[in-house]
Amino acid sequence: MNTFLHTASPWVDLNGSSLVDAAPGSHLITSRNGYTHHGIYLGEGKVIHYAGMCGGFQTGPIEIISLSRFANGRQVSVRSHAKAGFAAAQVLERALSRVGEARYRLLTNNCEHFCYWCLFGKSQSPQVREGLRHPLKALKLLMQVRFWWNCAGAV
Repeated sequence: MNTFLHTASPWVDLNGSSLVDAAPGSHLITSRNGYTHHGIYLGEGKVIHYAGMCGGFQTGPIEIISLSRFANGRQVSVRSHAKAGFAAAQVLERALSRVGEARYRLLTNNCEHFCYWCLFGKSQSPQVREGLRHPLKALKLLMQVRFWWNCAGAV
């Protein structure tokens, strides 16, 4: 299965035979069932992310994984920000300083919080903020995710 990375240029096939034109320190996002997952691109096909609940209801640590594992068979995009708070080298240094941390909290310390902290020094999650603004929509999403997890566990 191929992984694709969207940058300012056309889609780039990341099946291992092409070069990634995303810069190290880039904010990566990939779609999941009802939400987006976030990570920081380290370069050479590696991503640092908060594993969180990617593997089930048990939370995981901040870890370094392959881009293909991060994508999980889905498209990966680079989220551009108008003004980064730190240079790429500092973003990477900040991200790497938290490898192994296992204090994931869905509403206060998730993968998006981690990326914003690395990029800007401020832990925030626009997804969580949006969910709190529209609680019925968030509840519906949680029910869909719960249903999906139950079905996945039954397979």
